[in-house]
Amino acid sequence: MGAVLVYIALAAGIAAAVSAVFRRSRNGSACCGKTEKVKKTKPSGGGKDYRHEAVARISGMMCENCAAKVQNALNGLPGVRARVTIDGKQTRIFSRDPVDEQAIHRAVHAAGYGVCDFTIIR
Repeated sequence: MGAVLVYIALAAGIAAAVSAVFRRSRNGSACCGKTEKVKKTKPSGGGKDYRHEAVARISGMMCENCAAKVQNALNGLPGVRARVTIDGKQTRIFSRDPVDEQAIHRAVHAAGYGVCDFTIIR
């Protein structure tokens, strides 16, 4: 009797997961659950005085909406301008001050993603 209940619970879980996948695909949803496109924001400070540069690979990005979320999080940091691409799952980070790797990690993590590799270029 106990095994039957386990099989019923397992079947219900699988049915719910399949239903969610079909519902998302029918609504044109992205992998991150958004049905509308996330707009990439521009960094707060204008100008071209970004002397420092770093590159980071981002884990967990699956679509353009994911890339937009990461870019928006990084562009929200003071003195930082970032370009995130889904191809290669990486970001180029430009900064007025030396790049604060911990701040980059925190911002990406707060957006729901992770930093795999981080390299300071200049």
